[in-house]
Amino acid sequence: MTTGTDPGFTRLELPPFYCPFPVSTHPHLAAAEVGTVDFMDEFGLYWTPTQRRRLIDAECGRLAAILYPYGSNELLQVSSDYMLWAFAYDDEYCDEGPTSLRPAEHIVASSRMQRAIESPDLPIDESDRYAMAIRDIRRRLDRYASPLVGRRFAEWQRGYFWIEMWKQVSTQPSLNDYVIHRLYGGGGMTFPTFACIVPNLEVTEAELADHRFSAVLEMAATLGTWDSDFFSYTKERARSRSKGHNLVATIMREFSCSPQDAVEIGTDYRNRVMGLYLRLSRDVARQASQGLTDYITGLDHYVSGGLAWYCSNKRYNSTSGTGGGARTFVGGDLTEDPPAALDNAEPLPIPSIAWWWQHDPGRSHRTSPNRGA
Repeated sequence: MTTGTDPGFTRLELPPFYCPFPVSTHPHLAAAEVGTVDFMDEFGLYWTPTQRRRLIDAECGRLAAILYPYGSNELLQVSSDYMLWAFAYDDEYCDEGPTSLRPAEHIVASSRMQRAIESPDLPIDESDRYAMAIRDIRRRLDRYASPLVGRRFAEWQRGYFWIEMWKQVSTQPSLNDYVIHRLYGGGGMTFPTFACIVPNLEVTEAELADHRFSAVLEMAATLGTWDSDFFSYTKERARSRSKGHNLVATIMREFSCSPQDAVEIGTDYRNRVMGLYLRLSRDVARQASQGLTDYITGLDHYVSGGLAWYCSNKRYNSTSGTGGGARTFVGGDLTEDPPAALDNAEPLPIPSIAWWWQHDPGRSHRTSPNRGA
């Protein structure tokens, strides 16, 4: 649907999104919202007053509370603050702010931020707003969870920064490369790990290294990021100097199709991933420890909470990010009616994630997985 005064403006018509998981809310929501605004102001994580307003209207406290509905108040607050940090970093350094146009500066700054969470005992540059803020997050993880959790967080964040650097020089990725970009960039693989961090679950390194669970975690991350891309496509096109790192835009390039056709193709892909996620996560949970079982339940909440936020938040449903400007999509409601694609057990034609289907319990010709390898 093309509308508005800008002939290039496209308001997407989104289908219902299948989601069989409940949406729950952490009771610390209101306090987390206030605390995250304080965190943003303490470190100055914005470059204009308009951007500050956008970040407040993103309601990171609400987002964290429905992504991670169980766990301590302190760790819920850390997750909410990290959510805002990631949105602010993406906007200022990767997509919209002045640094997004200076790749060399972006790469140097991100490397210093990574060092700030690898060695958080002393600050390396107290004038670096983003490094100081993410160092604060790492130090609170060490305080309220454990140094092991903080170390894991630093490793996931390294992947986040690495992909954002790659994206700076890969502005029109193929579908295969896009899937890797989106899996790690923008916190794709970092956010779902908070489903383990906030409730402070006990999960061993061997369990996390199991290839079958690795596939489950990657699929939860992918469902979260692909769902986000459907809702954010128009906002990104209207406001940011988008480099083409969006599922809809990538499918349009890959198949030379319209935005609406790309939504149809992308929705089919998304539903096939959801089908595999359901089959494999339930199979893994049947043989898992209590900690890993609870982690998988947390990933279910992560998927449903993300969808509930995407379809209702100002960050994505208006071109301004504050509720003003044109509405960016119609539809996009959650549904419990299973789509036909859910039962399609054929791997997607995307080499970078095809390995997930090697562990599909619904495929009779699958190879036996090497558990814990």
